[in-house]
Amino acid sequence: ASDVVFIIDEADVDAPLNDTLIEYHSVNLVTGINAGQHFIVPGAFITANYDVRYEVGNLTILPDTLLVSARDTQATCDSLPEFVADITGYHYSDADSNLVDQPLSFSLLTSSGNAVPAGYPSDGTYRIVPGGMTLNAPADYLLVFEEGQLVIPDHFTYYADADGDGFGLSSDTVVTCDSLAPSGYTAVAGDCNDSNASINPSASEICNNGVDDDCDGQTDENCLPTCTLAAISGPAALCNPNAQVIVYSVPPAVGASSYTWSVPAGTTILSGQGTSSISVSWPYSVIHSGLTGSVCVVANFGDTCVSAPSCMSISVQASTPVTPPYISGPPRACPGEEATYSIANVSRATSYVWTPPSGVTLLSGQGSNVITVRFESGFTGGSMAVSGVNQCGVSPQRTKTLSLNILSAPSSIAGFRNGVCGMSGVVYSIPAVNGATSYLWTVPAGASLIGAANGTSVVVDFNGNFSSGSISVKALNLCGNGATRTVTVVGRPVVAGPISGPVSVCTGSSVQYSIPTVNGASSYTWTAPTGAVVSSGQGTKSITVTYGATPFTGLRVNVSAANACGSSNLNLFNVVATNCPRFGNSNSNSLHAYPNPFTDRVQVQFDADVESESNLRLINMIGEIVISRTLQLQSGTQLIELDAGTIPSGTYLLELESNQQVYRTTLVKF
Repeated sequence: ASDVVFIIDEADVDAPLNDTLIEYHSVNLVTGINAGQHFIVPGAFITANYDVRYEVGNLTILPDTLLVSARDTQATCDSLPEFVADITGYHYSDADSNLVDQPLSFSLLTSSGNAVPAGYPSDGTYRIVPGGMTLNAPADYLLVFEEGQLVIPDHFTYYADADGDGFGLSSDTVVTCDSLAPSGYTAVAGDCNDSNASINPSASEICNNGVDDDCDGQTDENCLPTCTLAAISGPAALCNPNAQVIVYSVPPAVGASSYTWSVPAGTTILSGQGTSSISVSWPYSVIHSGLTGSVCVVANFGDTCVSAPSCMSISVQASTPVTPPYISGPPRACPGEEATYSIANVSRATSYVWTPPSGVTLLSGQGSNVITVRFESGFTGGSMAVSGVNQCGVSPQRTKTLSLNILSAPSSIAGFRNGVCGMSGVVYSIPAVNGATSYLWTVPAGASLIGAANGTSVVVDFNGNFSSGSISVKALNLCGNGATRTVTVVGRPVVAGPISGPVSVCTGSSVQYSIPTVNGASSYTWTAPTGAVVSSGQGTKSITVTYGATPFTGLRVNVSAANACGSSNLNLFNVVATNCPRFGNSNSNSLHAYPNPFTDRVQVQFDADVESESNLRLINMIGEIVISRTLQLQSGTQLIELDAGTIPSGTYLLELESNQQVYRTTLVKF
């Protein structure tokens, strides 16, 4: 092997040629391979001609450089990344796992070398300093650490700006790294009223309004004081002042040099503008249409003060108001309820008078066109009345009839009505009644309510002896009980039927009859006509009747459904039995089909006395074959079912071809 060293001596010099030691080489040895100081031991030479002396040499192994470089990285807007470093310079199979004694750690410094406190630092650039890493001894590497850079992104503070004036509240902020403000925020603070866009640091101060308009912490700064005028004298309400001159005035104010009056549109100032008294009038067209508004005056006090306006509301009308229009609001109510009633504004009305019926308390709105009332326990009905009022008088009343909100009966009760004997968990339900707060259900003797009985549905159990009775329900509200809805339920089943099967049969044949399932029935009792017997199926909803050899007319197949509480009335089905010729013996038409008319399926019956192949066809009125069947017949009565559900409604010819004879009958499909 190449990695094995042998030590030999001079006795091996003369080894025979066939010895394993036929060739040898002298090698030098070193005392170590790690970084540091070691010796070199020379290899030996064996010779008889020389006296060989050996001296060791010195070997210096220098450590290599292991570079630990922290990676540059950037923080997110609210968290620092994990610091990592790249380590390069390993040789051979050296790696962290077999050389590192203490793992690498990091510290964060400012650009000037100061330590950064724990937590998320402020915006800027920082030094990522790796260190703390040591290697297992002996260490063949010198560690060199290289710093990385951490960038903290710029953060922006935005202020809530609900009124959209470009200034936000300092108390409501959001901090992001997005240079665009989010919706509803602004980069500028300083707003002092974020619900009014006209109030912000860029606004101008409005004098004498008592508001800090420019958000500087002062109100009405650099403004003159307010001087107050006395109240205006003159008529506030005038009825048809046609061709009249009306005077409005204020007592003269000390220091006032002039007065400025303003009047409602349509009012003419005849004289006095600039003084403390004016004369006005109105043309008939304005009086006829009606006028409401304010007469106001301000005085000029020069640099002494600013005059606050003195105003008087006036109304000028030609006549009493018209009759109020329709009163809106609920026509029915119950004691304890509150309701709102209103009318549209009435021409020429300056106020309104409401008169509620007895048992109704007016809570708010008297004088306006909208009121709120409460219905007391004594309310039984009556009329709500309202009139319009102005200085000319009172209008005719508008009335609305009010009554107690007695609920109507539920529209219907859904659920089983027959065959409920011994049933449990039967659900009865009604549509919801508008205005109902709950419902009251009652059940007859022999039935019991299971669970809650105050909603739109109930669950009922019936005992095994239940005969009949009524289930009733009424809706309830604050007015009491509404009208009652009742349904009769019966323990025994309803009349069975209808019976499906042929009306005309052949003597000696066996025919099937059946009825749909009857709700609540546990058994069915069939009776065959005289001369016929129920050969199978008695007690079920489907039987086979075998007819005797004697023909008859006017006899019936009967059936009734039963359970533990009784039996239903009989369902009667008239049958005619005739002697039908057999195929192969007669040309007579012995082809029967039922039901006729039919909707989708039809039963075809005939007798055959020989085995044969026959063709059965259904033909429409223009001669087209719409259904065709090839039949392999055995001797005896044949019963074939045709599925004709996909053909159109109309009249058809049913044709049977057998043993060179043709038999036909007419069918009608609904």
